[in-house]
Amino acid sequence: MYDLRFSNKKGTHIYSYCIAALICLGAATFLSSSEIYAQRVKASTKAGEQRKAEKGLKDDRYFIYFLNTTVTNYGNDQQKKVFREIIQRDIFSQFLYMKYMFFESFREIRKCQKSLIDMYKEFLAQDIMMTRTELDLFAAKVVTSKDPLARLYLKLGYRETVNTSIEMGMADHYRETLYSMRLYKYVKAIKRIKEAKKYAFFAYLRASQTKDEKQQNKPLTFDETVKKLETIIDKKEAEKMTLMFYDAYYRSQSKKSFYDSVWENPELETLEDFKKYQKTKE
Repeated sequence: MYDLRFSNKKGTHIYSYCIAALICLGAATFLSSSEIYAQRVKASTKAGEQRKAEKGLKDDRYFIYFLNTTVTNYGNDQQKKVFREIIQRDIFSQFLYMKYMFFESFREIRKCQKSLIDMYKEFLAQDIMMTRTELDLFAAKVVTSKDPLARLYLKLGYRETVNTSIEMGMADHYRETLYSMRLYKYVKAIKRIKEAKKYAFFAYLRASQTKDEKQQNKPLTFDETVKKLETIIDKKEAEKMTLMFYDAYYRSQSKKSFYDSVWENPELETLEDFKKYQKTKE
């Protein structure tokens, strides 16, 4: 084999050129692989941010839905103001996601969820107290009726009220930064307290039925149940009880929910974070 190391002067030059070429090739390969690796890391990070933002947007829509009717039916001016900002922030985060600003979108989602946690806690405490009052109010009539089904409904109502407090307590004791996990528990608590309200009304309706009505065992539609409640409940309490019955079924007596009203006119320009975003784009 011809060895360049022991060649003449011309061969020595060829050997040097070969070594230099190999060094350049190695350096080019290293730089190219480094750039490819950096691009892959960047793409992977972007994909991870997109997945988190996408899941966060779906979660927020779910969390907002379960609080919407309660705010619509029972929210005061301050509570509605906070809920409006939550909806605005949700819209803003969707806007950022569509602009491929996934990290910024997820940041807004986290702010939205933090505010939702406070609202869920506030409304759950309010709902638990309201439902216990309702059950206590109906208890005397249910117990004196001696109707086993009415008593069962009353028992289930109290049980679901206690279970609501348990679910709420579990959510409160999750790590503070686990926003999504905590909110899923609060949603479960909201579902339970609405079931408790339904049982309270079922107990009262059953206890108020005549012997013939019990024998017929005819199921009532939602509207028929509302009319029946209005005839058997004291007129002073009728309006409040009817609203509670609507709320138990995630309904509102108004034509539009608060969420729908905000979506029709979100007024994003009133949101501070949106104002900051606009300034950066000027």
